[in-house]
Amino acid sequence: MKYFELFGATGFHSTFATTFCVDFTAYEGVALARLREAGSTNNVLVADERMLAQSLSDEAALPQQAGRRYSLVGARADGVYHPKLVLQLGKSEARLVVASANMTASGMGGNLEVMGQLRASEAEPAFTPLLRLALAYLTPQLQQNAAASRQLDWALARTPWLERAKPAERGGKGDAHHHR
Repeated sequence: MKYFELFGATGFHSTFATTFCVDFTAYEGVALARLREAGSTNNVLVADERMLAQSLSDEAALPQQAGRRYSLVGARADGVYHPKLVLQLGKSEARLVVASANMTASGMGGNLEVMGQLRASEAEPAFTPLLRLALAYLTPQLQQNAAASRQLDWALARTPWLERAKPAERGGKGDAHHHR
C-alpha cells in the first residue's frame, strides 16, 4: 500500500501524521490533496524539528498551505524524531498506520515501503487500546503547538466513541487472534 491509496479512504475527519523529513510539494500536492478530497479536513503534520528547519530553509519549496489547510509541528527528540505514524479519526471509526515512508515524493510513491494498519470502531473495538496509545504518544507533541492542540480537541470532540469503546474479550469478535 502507498500513502496515495491510503489517503483516499473516506470516513475520517482528522489525520495526524508524523515524519522524519518532509517535502512540502509532495505532502501538499499529493497527501493533503487526497486527504481533503476524502473528507479529512482537520490535518496536522509533525516532523523532526531539525529536518523541518532544513526543509523551511529551501525558499523554492516552502509550504503554501501550512497554517491554512493543515498545521505543521516541529518535534524535538534527543536523537532524531523518526516515527512514521498516521492516526486517522472519524465519527464512527479510526485507524493507525505504522509505516517506513516519509512525507516525501519518494516516500509516497518511489520507494518500496512497509505499511501496516489497525482499525477500530465502537462495533469492532479490539484495537482501540493501541489507537489510544498512539494518541497518548502524539498528544504531548500536539499540545506544544496552540493550533495543533485545538485541532486535537476538535477531533476528539467528534470521536466520542473512542473513549467509550471497550476492547473486545480475547477470542471474541474483532480480536485479531480469533481470525486466523
